Amino acid sequence: MDQICKYCGASYFKCELTGSGLNKHSLICCQNGKIQLDQQKEPPEPLKSLYLGTNNNSKHFIQNIRLYNSQLAFASFEATIPDMGPGPPVVIVHGQIYHRLGPWNASIGYQPRFAQLYMIDTKEATKQRLNSIQNSSLKFDLMLQLGNMINKYNQHALNLKQLNVVANNAPQINVQPVLTKETDPRTYNLPESDEIAAVFQGVEDDIPEQRQYVGFFKDGALMRLNSTDNRRDSLVYPLLFPYGEKGWSPHAFPYQEEQRLQYIRTHQQELRVHTYRGLSDYIQNAAEDAGVNVGRSLILPSSHVGSPRQMTQLYQDSMALQSRFKKPDIFITITANPQWREIRE
Repeated sequence: MDQICKYCGASYFKCELTGSGLNKHSLICCQNGKIQLDQQKEPPEPLKSLYLGTNNNSKHFIQNIRLYNSQLAFASFEATIPDMGPGPPVVIVHGQIYHRLGPWNASIGYQPRFAQLYMIDTKEATKQRLNSIQNSSLKFDLMLQLGNMINKYNQHALNLKQLNVVANNAPQINVQPVLTKETDPRTYNLPESDEIAAVFQGVEDDIPEQRQYVGFFKDGALMRLNSTDNRRDSLVYPLLFPYGEKGWSPHAFPYQEEQRLQYIRTHQQELRVHTYRGLSDYIQNAAEDAGVNVGRSLILPSSHVGSPRQMTQLYQDSMALQSRFKKPDIFITITANPQWREIRE
């Protein structure tokens, strides 16, 4: 990889470049300088020293980083993760990912959780976070330091300071905290003042199905955040986004799949699903015989990567190729070990 992009410094093999002469370039890194990312900020202390291993608690922190992150998160993460059995640890998300934001105050009889903990004293919040058997291995002093760090630097924590003001002046509704949008979307500036807070109204104590967040500014203006807005990950991963800034999503692929499925759901006519009419009639007749309501029928076409119809289509294509060109002479499986000397050097 001796070819270097003159715009972003990315390394390439010679065969990956297009064009000729001095005009050789690649479009898969920065689109010839059209894409420019701001320099990522260094994590505040003590997070930086914990990551670098220069803190006395670094080893303990790395071993328990998932627990620390989940206890400091503003919102919960929910997904169906099937058991993959023995072998290397692999996390596979099945279905949709849900980020849940609780109400402003904890319900009667329940302890504060997630964003609710940022509405109370930091020491009391730390006690609440460690008041669980699964968190018995976590250190109080370290959790307190991380909590103070987030309260000082994190945009969402700073916005929660104004939530009381907004809630007291708003109608009697169930309010839930969300992140605010920066004035300039191209920068990750920390808020210079605490004049903005954001809330949204839940539906039956839950996030609306479309998961569009509605924020109420002090001047009465509204904002809406689409469910794919990459800032919502900073609510769930405060140790990855200590400033509450936008960043690369840890769940980019599931979000992408969600949008593809949403497109299929809302563009059935354009996808010509009427060609599956026989299947729809069969399902409808079976439902009528069973005395149940089949609901709205949605067809997942073969154009959706990974769908059963696509897998069937690929199988049929491979069988057609074999019928045309006969059986293959050789079948090669290629594997690689990142520790191989040839790769490491």
